[in-house]
Amino acid sequence: GTHRGGVNLYMPNTGKFMLYRQQPDKNSLSYNDVKAFCEDKNGFIWIGTDGGGLNLFDKQANNFTHFKYNPANNNSLGSNEVIAILEDNEGELWVGTWGGGLCHYNAAAKNFSRYRHSGKDTTSISSDYVQIILEDSKQNTWVATYFAGLNLFDKKTKRFKRITKS
Repeated sequence: GTHRGGVNLYMPNTGKFMLYRQQPDKNSLSYNDVKAFCEDKNGFIWIGTDGGGLNLFDKQANNFTHFKYNPANNNSLGSNEVIAILEDNEGELWVGTWGGGLCHYNAAAKNFSRYRHSGKDTTSISSDYVQIILEDSKQNTWVATYFAGLNLFDKKTKRFKRITKS
């Protein structure tokens, strides 16, 4: 992934790169500024862009599916600026956005649940600006944010514990 240059896929059998960029047709990368990647358990590539939302690339069919923020739809992606992507040990996809919080992809419904910061709720995520999402060896989900530190997410209760200096 590149800054404004799209995606280069290296093909070891040929020793060459295949370039994927934003094009006028719908079957292309949605935006050329790429910030995150994740290959899921089915071999699909999720690509986060900084302005074009989330792309799902099917290598076999050589096509892209786009997921974008829609202010009129609470089940759309939370922001078109995707900074982090994680597929957890259960095969669930988590997407960290700039300004749109943490999003969970529901594959059956093909939509998202959003986890946003609420000043009134200390168990909400500490910031809507997600930098990194990681899962540790005990299947704990850690969410690092810009401006407001680290969060431990409990998938069962759907609540966050904010990790602060003592």
